[in-house]
Amino acid sequence: DSKGAARPARGVSRSQSHAARQGRPPAPLPATGTEGTSSPLGIQTTRPDRHIMLGVLFAALVALTVYANARRGDFVYDDMKQIVGNELIQDARYTARALTSDVWAFRGDKGSSWSNYWRPVFILWLMANYRLFGLGSTLGWHIANALLHAAVVLLAFRWLRLMGSEPAIALGIVLIFAVHPAHVESVAWMAGR
Repeated sequence: DSKGAARPARGVSRSQSHAARQGRPPAPLPATGTEGTSSPLGIQTTRPDRHIMLGVLFAALVALTVYANARRGDFVYDDMKQIVGNELIQDARYTARALTSDVWAFRGDKGSSWSNYWRPVFILWLMANYRLFGLGSTLGWHIANALLHAAVVLLAFRWLRLMGSEPAIALGIVLIFAVHPAHVESVAWMAGR
């Protein structure tokens, strides 16, 4: 700066630097739930607190446990049409058609869409599950849904932290999210994902 005062070292606040020049001990940094580390390049980074990480993993485990009883469910309702009777997801020759038309396109060609539900990621998910698990058992389908839900719980925690939520508050929110009954259809019903 123009007065020739020394600039604070990287990672040190101006108030801490000023306190050091005045011979006073620096004020403690506020607790954030993370501890700072320095990378080999000298860039200040943060490492999540072990308790917070265990809490987040616990939330993901809760998300899996809550839906453990759904693993025995059979194909029901739209599953019978969108999965069991859908040759567009079962035959690789129809991949392009399946991904470029609505989710009910397997019902036949009527010259227009059957619905306004164009869901290519959903169709890819059904195709992947069909290739991995087939139609002989629904166990793999249900496990995949539960794992997807647990992954969303982890992503929700990360998003809340990026939005500025304190770790404990974000953890509380994702625990509620993990077990909230609004997700039953999305997790337990294969075509509801």
